[in-house]
Amino acid sequence: MRRIEDTALATVNGEPITWENYEPSLRQALLTISQQNIINWEDAAMQARLFQLQNDVLRQVVDRWLLREVARQEGIELDEAELNALIEKEKKRVLDSGRYPNWEEFLKANGLTDSSFAQVIADTLLYGELLSAQEVDNQGEQIELAHIVVGTEAEAYEVENRLQAGESFESLAAAYSVDSQTKDNGGNLGWFSKDMMQPEVAEKAWELDPGQTSGIITTTGGYAIIKLLAREVRALEATALRQRQQDAVMSLLSEVRAAADIQYLVDFQIEQ
Repeated sequence: MRRIEDTALATVNGEPITWENYEPSLRQALLTISQQNIINWEDAAMQARLFQLQNDVLRQVVDRWLLREVARQEGIELDEAELNALIEKEKKRVLDSGRYPNWEEFLKANGLTDSSFAQVIADTLLYGELLSAQEVDNQGEQIELAHIVVGTEAEAYEVENRLQAGESFESLAAAYSVDSQTKDNGGNLGWFSKDMMQPEVAEKAWELDPGQTSGIITTTGGYAIIKLLAREVRALEATALRQRQQDAVMSLLSEVRAAADIQYLVDFQIEQ
């Protein structure tokens, strides 16, 4: 019987993805879940999860190959001197942390080899350059928002009734809100793009006109009432701009994936 370590696990446009390409990513994934959970590998449900994990990791390895193809098509090439300097910088950072007695122990503890570590750094640098190369609109509609957050539904109704009676949003924020960072500033949260907000809050906020308040919204932080202070097109903050660049890269990746000839040659749910 052929050993899986001796065969291609997948091919992308005829190029093989081998066990050597795959194993470091699998080791890292296994280390991550082992550190987070108490695992009984004899449990049938855990074995099924392991099979799925192995397949998921293989698809992630293929996607990283495809991202390199996206970079090639975008004309992005890594500067070898810059890459080597970054690898050495990261090695020094690891050793200076004092968490590992030597480099070999770091590699062992993290399921890496020198080669796979260098590939991680190269892929990270390449992805960063891909993001920066995306020409996306840096303007977008944003809203300035204030909120009052309380811990119980009864308090929320009390605040809403007092708002309806004409009391100011700012005074009620100071009196009721459990958000200590905003309560003394009228509940002002600042400016947001729609995609940077909790969906349940964004849905209500984008229905409001400036000066209007919402009804009671159930959120992960409690019960909230929001007030729309202003709405205008503004330059995106760094986080929102980065999200647009990430979306652009993922769109390119989807196009390259759809056009690629990808053959998965193993299924880890089937005994090899």
